[in-house]
Amino acid sequence: MLYTSKKKNLDQEIHRLCDLFTQGFVQEVLDQTKEMIKEFPTSIALLIIEGDSHTKLKQFENGIQSYKRAIELKPDFAVSHFNLGVALQEIGNFEAALESYENAITISPSHLEAHFNIGSIKHEMGDLDAAIDSYKRILEIDPNYSKAYNNMGNALKNKGEVEEAMCCINMAIKLKPDYSKAFLEKGILLKSFGQLQESLDAYNNALKFDPNIFEARCEKLYV
Repeated sequence: MLYTSKKKNLDQEIHRLCDLFTQGFVQEVLDQTKEMIKEFPTSIALLIIEGDSHTKLKQFENGIQSYKRAIELKPDFAVSHFNLGVALQEIGNFEAALESYENAITISPSHLEAHFNIGSIKHEMGDLDAAIDSYKRILEIDPNYSKAYNNMGNALKNKGEVEEAMCCINMAIKLKPDYSKAFLEKGILLKSFGQLQESLDAYNNALKFDPNIFEARCEKLYV
């Protein structure tokens, strides 16, 4: 009975910490979570919240240690592996991040964000074909995943396959009509086609949906 009561209280506290985190009280969440871990050192949820708080505060090495402890306690939990990958990616340890994302996918094959981040890393490393393959796998799982179309369009553009790239960008916008980054990519492609007014319209749409998208403002200067 005592154990059940403590478990119920822990669940309530975890929900409360998640609410605080969402509201932006990250340092407070971290401080409280550390105290709670002293009482519940094997709580996977608390360790992940601790890791997420460290990562949000850009204390990536501390976040990595939190996620690794969670993985030691429960190796088959995809969230821990994915979040570890995010922290590793933030510090530029791409190979280790890729391994963590692959571990997450092994546990949860339809983990879209893990597939997406693998694609993003491969893209950044210059392996465009591997990046495109990752985005295609996402779309096999979820054909409405607009970010995969946008990033695949960007990768195809970098390969020089501009017509195919435009098809992907247009699909991203069709799925998400307020997708500012897709409008930015569309503007860049249209400019390369010599369609300057259409390019300007695309940049204006990007800024309409995200006034802080600096690249669109810069690109407009050269149309």
